Amino acid sequence: MKNRVRIQPYVSADLRRRLAACSAVQDVTESAIAEAALSKYLEPDRTDEALVVRRLDSLAQTLGRVEERLDVVGEAIGRFVQFSFKIAPAKIDADAATRADGLYRAFLAAVAKAIGTGTTFVAAVRRAQLPRTAGAATSATDGSQQEKNAAR
Repeated sequence: MKNRVRIQPYVSADLRRRLAACSAVQDVTESAIAEAALSKYLEPDRTDEALVVRRLDSLAQTLGRVEERLDVVGEAIGRFVQFSFKIAPAKIDADAATRADGLYRAFLAAVAKAIGTGTTFVAAVRRAQLPRTAGAATSATDGSQQEKNAAR
């Protein structure tokens, strides 16, 4: 008791009853409970650190979902460009709308398949990278051939 100082804070009647009940159940003094609570309350470093860690975990999960969605968008754009180059007609015929609808459905199916199998546009780009000495025309045809082989 030598190193202790008496304080007399005012608390609500309900809090006082809860303190007395807790003290009786745990078989410790009310002063010990108050001291432990004040110590914990006045040490914000540990509490703040835990809060920051929880928030960082939440942000990491959110970023994972954003990354997944960006992969989907990248895949869709990649497939769109690929289909556009493959189907670009020399001239437009009368049943172009029907053909366009069918091509759009094929486009959606290809995007869904690629996402389902995990073959993303980014992976196709990485596979298609060739040494810098190769020509641009060679890399374009090799990339298309690699994509066809990957689809089989």
